[in-house]
Parts: sequence; structure tokens; C-alpha cells
Amino acid sequence: MADGARDRLFRGYGPLIGFAAIFLAVAVLVPSQQREVRVEAAGGSGSGSELSSDDASVAAFAVYRLHGAFGTLDVATPAGAADQIVPFNPKRVQLEVFGQPGATATITYTDVEAHPQRVDNAPLPWSYND
Repeated sequence: MADGARDRLFRGYGPLIGFAAIFLAVAVLVPSQQREVRVEAAGGSGSGSELSSDDASVAAFAVYRLHGAFGTLDVATPAGAADQIVPFNPKRVQLEVFGQPGATATITYTDVEAHPQRVDNAPLPWSYND
């Protein structure tokens, strides 16, 4: 081994040791169970989970603005456009099996309707066109 290879930090295991150190730090410092927190309303006798009309309107406006920012407003599809499938570049399938003239073969393939097909003792050469 060259001297430069021996002198590298942890001989190439530096990232592994760093990941292990971070993993251990998270395991020790982050609690594994969430503490129970009780929130009670300061002046009311209710449960504290009711929203006032002002809070609801602020929340609705925030959602409206977020929808506008991400472009989810006014998404309309023209009537019937989703039902139209227009073939833009149709493909043609041709299967050919070659062999000695007069020989036979068992051929399995999938047709255009995605159904498996089997041809027993097909004389060669054999072809299938769609």
C-alpha cells in the first residue's frame, strides 16, 4: 500500500463513522416518547377546540391564497375532452419466426388485445401481422 492511502482520514471509513456519530447523537438527544401536553382555554369553560368566525375566515383565506400560489384554481376540462382518445402515432406489430423450411414450432405470443396466444406445430417460417 502507498503511504498516502494509509494516511487518509480513517482509511475511507470517515463518512461511515460520521453517520454513526450523528445517528448516536440523535438517538441520545431526541426523546423516544412524546410527552402529554394539555391545553386549556384561559377564560372559557369550553373545550378550547372551537374556532371563531374570524379564525375560520383567516384559515379559508390562507387556503385560497395557497391554491392560487400553486396554480390549482380554475382547472377546467372542456366537455368531452377527457373521453376522446386520438391515436397520434399508431404502431404496427409484425412477429416473424424463422427456421428450416418444413420444420414446425410451438409459438407463444401476446396479441394486440394483450391476450396470450399459442400456436402448436406452426410450419416455419411463420409470421403474425397486426
